[in-house]
Amino acid sequence: MKKVNRASQELEQALGRTPTAGDIARKCDLPLDKVERV
Repeated sequence: MKKVNRASQELEQALGRTPTAGDIARKCDLPLDKVERV
């Protein structure tokens, strides 16, 4: 899912670490279980 990949990259740059699934879910406004499946 492009939205999740893009959010992951943006968060990694902003946070200076690998983002958690929870970080990505909040940024994408998606349920955590959906992000974890991707």
